[in-house]
Amino acid sequence: MNSTTTSDQAAAAAEIAAYIAELNFEYVPRLAAILLAYHYITTLDDEATHFWGKAVAQKWRVTLAWMLFFGNRYLPLAVCAATVISQYILEYSQYALWADHSRSTPDIAGSM
Repeated sequence: MNSTTTSDQAAAAAEIAAYIAELNFEYVPRLAAILLAYHYITTLDDEATHFWGKAVAQKWRVTLAWMLFFGNRYLPLAVCAATVISQYILEYSQYALWADHSRSTPDIAGSM
């Protein structure tokens, strides 16, 4: 009886791990995009005041601080957007291939 319980626990643990892995693949990129968008929206006024105001006053002079800020602020946004977009492309491209194949099937009954 103890070995059956152990094998049942192992099977349940494997099923839970597979479910968690599936959730991570599906929802983590979307959640990261939402959190990142929330951060950008809530700090946009500070960015406009402290960064863009100084950049305009300095006539858009590119400095090391400007490059670090710009890379730190907008590179994660670009990576996150690319991840979410590529996930949707991979998810829905299979349906586009099926739809294209169904249109190119010749009419066998009409050719006789």
